[in-house]
Amino acid sequence: MNENSFSPPLLKMIDLNAYDVFMGMGLAFILCAILSRIVRACSSADPTSDRTLARTMILLGAVVSLIMAVIGNSLARAFGAIGALSLIRFRTAVKSTVDLAWLFMSIAIGMTCGSGYYAIATGAAGLFAIFIVILGKLMPEAAPVRTALFKVIYPLNPETASRLQQVAAGLGLHFRLLSESSLNNGSKAEIMFEITLPGETMTADCLKKLCEVAPEVQASVVLE
Repeated sequence: MNENSFSPPLLKMIDLNAYDVFMGMGLAFILCAILSRIVRACSSADPTSDRTLARTMILLGAVVSLIMAVIGNSLARAFGAIGALSLIRFRTAVKSTVDLAWLFMSIAIGMTCGSGYYAIATGAAGLFAIFIVILGKLMPEAAPVRTALFKVIYPLNPETASRLQQVAAGLGLHFRLLSESSLNNGSKAEIMFEITLPGETMTADCLKKLCEVAPEVQASVVLE
Protein backbone atom coordinates (compact mmCIF):
# COMPACT_ATOMS: atom_id res chain seq x y z
CA MET A 1 0.00 0.00 0.00
CA ASN A 2 1.05 3.54 -0.62
CA GLU A 3 2.33 5.09 2.58
CA ASN A 4 0.87 8.42 1.51
CA SER A 5 -2.64 6.97 1.73
CA PHE A 6 -2.46 7.18 5.53
CA SER A 7 -1.39 10.84 5.61
CA PRO A 8 -4.12 13.30 6.62
CA PRO A 9 -5.46 15.57 3.88
CA LEU A 10 -3.94 19.01 3.74
CA LEU A 11 -6.12 21.93 4.73
CA LYS A 12 -7.10 24.04 1.82
CA MET A 13 -5.85 27.59 2.17
CA ILE A 14 -8.64 30.07 1.57
CA ASP A 15 -7.49 33.53 0.56
CA LEU A 16 -10.28 35.95 -0.21
CA ASN A 17 -9.80 38.37 -3.06
CA ALA A 18 -10.19 42.13 -2.73
CA TYR A 19 -13.87 42.03 -3.71
CA ASP A 20 -14.65 39.48 -0.98
CA VAL A 21 -12.74 41.50 1.62
CA PHE A 22 -14.54 44.74 0.81
CA MET A 23 -17.86 42.91 0.53
CA GLY A 24 -17.37 41.44 3.99
CA MET A 25 -16.45 44.80 5.52
CA GLY A 26 -19.42 46.50 3.90
CA LEU A 27 -21.85 43.82 4.99
CA ALA A 28 -20.47 43.86 8.55
CA PHE A 29 -20.85 47.65 8.61
CA ILE A 30 -24.47 47.48 7.45
CA LEU A 31 -25.49 44.66 9.78
CA CYS A 32 -23.85 46.24 12.82
CA ALA A 33 -25.41 49.61 11.96
CA ILE A 34 -28.87 48.02 11.86
CA LEU A 35 -28.26 46.23 15.15
CA SER A 36 -27.01 49.43 16.80
CA ARG A 37 -30.22 51.23 15.80
CA ILE A 38 -32.29 48.42 17.29
CA VAL A 39 -30.17 48.47 20.44
CA ARG A 40 -30.70 52.22 20.88
CA ALA A 41 -34.44 51.86 20.29
CA CYS A 42 -34.80 49.07 22.87
CA SER A 43 -32.42 50.49 25.49
CA SER A 44 -33.22 52.97 28.25
CA ALA A 45 -29.59 53.83 28.95
CA ASP A 46 -28.03 57.27 28.73
CA PRO A 47 -28.30 58.64 25.14
CA THR A 48 -24.67 59.77 25.08
CA SER A 49 -23.47 56.33 26.11
CA ASP A 50 -25.76 54.77 23.51
CA ARG A 51 -24.29 56.91 20.74
CA THR A 52 -20.75 55.91 21.68
CA LEU A 53 -21.70 52.25 21.91
CA ALA A 54 -23.42 52.35 18.52
CA ARG A 55 -20.35 53.76 16.79
CA THR A 56 -18.14 51.21 18.52
CA MET A 57 -20.37 48.34 17.37
CA ILE A 58 -20.33 49.51 13.75
CA LEU A 59 -16.58 50.12 13.52
CA LEU A 60 -15.71 47.00 15.50
CA GLY A 61 -17.62 44.77 13.11
CA ALA A 62 -15.91 46.23 10.04
CA VAL A 63 -12.44 46.05 11.62
CA VAL A 64 -12.85 42.44 12.76
CA SER A 65 -14.09 41.51 9.29
CA LEU A 66 -10.89 42.89 7.76
CA ILE A 67 -8.72 41.11 10.34
CA MET A 68 -10.41 37.78 9.66
CA ALA A 69 -10.03 38.22 5.91
CA VAL A 70 -6.32 38.98 6.29
CA ILE A 71 -5.72 36.02 8.62
CA GLY A 72 -7.62 33.48 6.51
CA ASN A 73 -6.36 29.98 7.32
CA SER A 74 -2.81 31.13 7.98
CA LEU A 75 -1.63 30.17 11.45
CA ALA A 76 1.34 32.52 11.17
CA ARG A 77 -0.91 35.48 10.35
CA ALA A 78 -3.21 34.54 13.24
CA PHE A 79 -0.33 34.64 15.74
CA GLY A 80 0.88 37.87 14.19
CA ALA A 81 -2.55 39.48 14.64
CA ILE A 82 -2.74 38.29 18.25
CA GLY A 83 0.69 39.73 18.96
CA ALA A 84 -0.19 43.06 17.38
CA LEU A 85 -3.53 43.36 19.16
CA SER A 86 -1.98 42.42 22.51
CA LEU A 87 -0.09 45.73 22.43
CA ILE A 88 -3.38 47.64 22.67
CA ARG A 89 -4.57 48.51 26.17
CA PHE A 90 -8.22 49.43 26.65
CA ARG A 91 -8.79 51.45 29.81
CA THR A 92 -12.44 52.38 29.22
CA ALA A 93 -14.69 50.41 31.54
CA VAL A 94 -17.86 48.94 30.09
CA LYS A 95 -20.74 50.24 32.21
CA SER A 96 -23.18 47.40 31.57
CA THR A 97 -22.73 43.68 31.05
CA VAL A 98 -25.43 43.91 28.37
CA ASP A 99 -23.11 46.19 26.40
CA LEU A 100 -20.58 43.35 26.36
CA ALA A 101 -23.11 41.08 24.67
CA TRP A 102 -23.73 43.67 21.94
CA LEU A 103 -20.00 44.19 21.40
CA PHE A 104 -19.38 40.44 21.22
CA MET A 105 -22.16 40.15 18.64
CA SER A 106 -20.46 42.83 16.56
CA ILE A 107 -17.23 40.86 16.77
CA ALA A 108 -19.05 37.67 15.77
CA ILE A 109 -20.64 39.39 12.77
CA GLY A 110 -17.25 40.75 11.73
CA MET A 111 -15.65 37.32 12.03
CA THR A 112 -18.43 35.69 10.00
CA CYS A 113 -18.36 38.32 7.25
CA GLY A 114 -14.57 38.28 7.15
CA SER A 115 -14.64 34.51 6.65
CA GLY A 116 -17.02 34.82 3.70
CA TYR A 117 -20.14 33.40 5.36
CA TYR A 118 -22.42 36.25 4.30
CA ALA A 119 -25.70 34.31 4.57
CA ILE A 120 -24.86 33.11 8.08
CA ALA A 121 -23.90 36.64 9.15
CA THR A 122 -27.16 38.08 7.80
CA GLY A 123 -29.29 35.38 9.39
CA ALA A 124 -27.50 35.60 12.73
CA ALA A 125 -27.86 39.39 12.80
CA GLY A 126 -31.59 39.10 12.09
CA LEU A 127 -32.03 36.46 14.79
CA PHE A 128 -30.07 38.55 17.29
CA ALA A 129 -32.25 41.57 16.47
CA ILE A 130 -35.33 39.46 17.25
CA PHE A 131 -33.75 38.42 20.55
CA ILE A 132 -33.14 42.08 21.47
CA VAL A 133 -36.75 43.03 20.74
CA ILE A 134 -38.13 40.05 22.69
CA LEU A 135 -35.94 40.75 25.73
CA GLY A 136 -36.90 44.44 25.58
CA LYS A 137 -40.57 43.46 25.83
CA LEU A 138 -40.28 40.64 28.36
CA MET A 139 -37.43 42.00 30.52
CA PRO A 140 -37.29 45.81 30.19
CA GLU A 141 -34.24 47.55 31.62
CA ALA A 142 -34.56 49.52 34.82
CA ALA A 143 -34.45 53.28 34.53
CA PRO A 144 -30.85 54.54 34.74
CA VAL A 145 -29.78 56.29 37.94
CA ARG A 146 -26.71 58.18 39.06
CA THR A 147 -25.33 59.50 42.35
CA ALA A 148 -24.45 63.15 42.96
CA LEU A 149 -22.71 64.78 45.93
CA PHE A 150 -24.01 68.23 46.90
CA LYS A 151 -22.62 70.93 49.21
CA VAL A 152 -24.94 73.59 50.61
CA ILE A 153 -24.04 76.69 52.69
CA TYR A 154 -26.99 78.38 54.41
CA PRO A 155 -27.82 80.74 57.31
CA LEU A 156 -27.79 78.70 60.48
CA ASN A 157 -31.34 78.35 61.76
CA PRO A 158 -33.48 75.27 62.41
CA GLU A 159 -36.21 76.21 59.95
CA THR A 160 -33.83 76.58 56.97
CA ALA A 161 -31.96 73.37 57.88
CA SER A 162 -35.20 71.39 58.11
CA ARG A 163 -36.52 72.83 54.87
CA LEU A 164 -33.27 72.09 53.01
CA GLN A 165 -33.30 68.45 54.07
CA GLN A 166 -36.92 68.09 53.03
CA VAL A 167 -36.22 69.54 49.58
CA ALA A 168 -33.05 67.44 49.17
CA ALA A 169 -34.89 64.26 50.14
CA GLY A 170 -37.52 64.95 47.48
CA LEU A 171 -35.06 65.53 44.65
CA GLY A 172 -34.15 61.92 43.97
CA LEU A 173 -34.71 58.30 44.81
CA HIS A 174 -32.45 58.19 47.85
CA PHE A 175 -31.07 60.87 50.20
CA ARG A 176 -28.19 60.50 52.66
CA LEU A 177 -26.70 63.24 54.86
CA LEU A 178 -22.91 62.93 54.96
CA SER A 179 -21.65 65.84 57.08
CA GLU A 180 -22.76 69.03 58.79
CA SER A 181 -20.51 71.80 60.15
CA SER A 182 -20.73 75.44 61.22
CA LEU A 183 -19.05 78.40 59.48
CA ASN A 184 -18.36 82.08 60.25
CA ASN A 185 -18.46 81.64 64.04
CA GLY A 186 -21.79 79.86 63.93
CA SER A 187 -23.66 82.29 61.68
CA LYS A 188 -23.74 79.83 58.78
CA ALA A 189 -23.68 76.08 58.33
CA GLU A 190 -22.39 73.74 55.66
CA ILE A 191 -23.94 70.37 54.88
CA MET A 192 -22.94 67.73 52.40
CA PHE A 193 -25.36 65.07 51.23
CA GLU A 194 -25.63 62.36 48.61
CA ILE A 195 -28.65 61.98 46.33
CA THR A 196 -29.44 59.14 43.93
CA LEU A 197 -30.98 60.85 40.91
CA PRO A 198 -33.02 59.38 38.05
CA GLY A 199 -31.30 59.54 34.67
CA GLU A 200 -33.53 62.31 33.34
CA THR A 201 -33.05 64.62 36.37
CA MET A 202 -30.57 67.47 35.80
CA THR A 203 -28.31 68.61 38.63
CA ALA A 204 -28.90 72.23 37.56
CA ASP A 205 -32.60 71.83 38.42
CA CYS A 206 -31.64 70.37 41.81
CA LEU A 207 -29.37 73.34 42.58
CA LYS A 208 -32.13 75.76 41.60
CA LYS A 209 -34.62 74.14 43.99
CA LEU A 210 -32.09 74.14 46.83
CA CYS A 211 -31.26 77.82 46.34
CA GLU A 212 -34.96 78.70 46.37
CA VAL A 213 -35.28 77.57 50.01
CA ALA A 214 -33.75 80.80 51.34
CA PRO A 215 -32.15 83.92 49.76
CA GLU A 216 -28.64 83.27 51.15
CA VAL A 217 -28.44 79.56 50.34
CA GLN A 218 -25.41 78.59 48.20
CA ALA A 219 -25.50 75.15 46.60
CA SER A 220 -22.92 73.37 44.45
CA VAL A 221 -22.27 69.91 43.02
CA VAL A 222 -19.07 68.40 44.42
CA LEU A 223 -19.14 65.09 42.53
CA GLU A 224 -21.42 63.46 39.97
